[in-house]
Amino acid sequence: MNYGLTDFLVLLACSVISSMGLGGGGLLILYLIGIRGISQLTAQGINLFFFIPCSVFSVIIYIKNGLVKPKKLLPMLAGSALGALGGSLIVNRIGADALKTLFAFFLIVSGTALLFSKGKSGNK
Repeated sequence: MNYGLTDFLVLLACSVISSMGLGGGGLLILYLIGIRGISQLTAQGINLFFFIPCSVFSVIIYIKNGLVKPKKLLPMLAGSALGALGGSLIVNRIGADALKTLFAFFLIVSGTALLFSKGKSGNK
């Protein structure tokens, strides 16, 4: 598969969005499936791999800004690694059709929750 400047720019944008915690990984999956024509299973595998440098960069920035307590970092990293490993094992067992259905359900539920949430100012 031939990758070009557009793919690099999309990946860069998704990285920035992911670092801010705004769902860049989901956008990357949608781009890989919808635009690049990659299977969902492969796209989600690429997304898991993509998450590693994004999370390292984000943790470095958050530590510099005093937003992460170093003592809590190791348990969080261990939990993240176990979750990624467990998720990849589950994905390989459930199949592509079930994965598509679960992903669509997740997008619908999270999108609906965002539409109807009041945000920080509405909770006062």
